[in-house]
Amino acid sequence: MSTVVVARLEHLSLVVEDLERSIAFYCGALAYTVLFRDNDLGELIASMLARPGLTCALAQLRPPVSGALLELIRFPDPLTEGVGGWGERRVATGQGHLGLRVENLDAAQGVLSHHGARPLGAVTAFPEGCSSYWREPGGSTIELTEFGPAKGRG
Repeated sequence: MSTVVVARLEHLSLVVEDLERSIAFYCGALAYTVLFRDNDLGELIASMLARPGLTCALAQLRPPVSGALLELIRFPDPLTEGVGGWGERRVATGQGHLGLRVENLDAAQGVLSHHGARPLGAVTAFPEGCSSYWREPGGSTIELTEFGPAKGRG
């Protein structure tokens, strides 16, 4: 069996609870810029998901580095009911997360916190460095990783 030849990563898509808050977060905290926005995608998304009548709001954001876009999607409830939020259900099938390599984990966590994100757990040391998971205000999850020595973290 052969494998798919991937030319490049085109975009990463995250389902969010609040599109406005997510756009503000990614643009304000991480210097993304809005490339495309549609508040009422109907037939196309309904076709792709085989859900007649489904609609969504969608924004594509360009990162300050790399070529892959970040696509934020807000579906109407009840499709996303129980997914994300600040409650107990932290990971749901299809939710995904954005993994970011940072130069200074402490500084990056401070910026995310300042922009309304909340940690999901402790900073965790791995052989390659330290990571932490954060929930941004719109409900999606971000992983921050600083490569290198664990700097006394366990």
